[in-house]
Amino acid sequence: MKKILSFLIILIPWFLSSIVSPFNKEFYQTLNLPIYTPNQYVFIFTWIILYILISISIYFTIKDKNINRNYFLPLILTYIFNQLYSIVFFYYNNLFLSAVVTILGFISSVSLIYETYKINKKYAYYLIPFVLWNLFASILITNILFIN
Repeated sequence: MKKILSFLIILIPWFLSSIVSPFNKEFYQTLNLPIYTPNQYVFIFTWIILYILISISIYFTIKDKNINRNYFLPLILTYIFNQLYSIVFFYYNNLFLSAVVTILGFISSVSLIYETYKINKKYAYYLIPFVLWNLFASILITNILFIN
């Protein structure tokens, strides 16, 4: 029970921005979107899986005896950029700032996987889908910015 509670304490904060700044359908429907844009349900499903994978990685990494201070800065930055995106995009409807936050989120996620890899390769593998999704999201939001 203690392990489940610890895991939930790590997992639940990742959903904070979607609660504070939920999907703004009206704004989203006004945008010109690239043809490769996934639908809303793909985004929801993907983020749920990514948050679980991120939380698994964090859970095991922070329990590892080889953890060092260098791990926490990219973790905190990745979390902050991830949370800021929904607020900037869906609440403030700011495409430029959304692109900046997404690109910074991608950079911090690459740093996070690197620092995690130095602690334990196995824990870093859980972050690969997150880094790839952040790369895709950076390309997508940049294209949305340019076509709008």
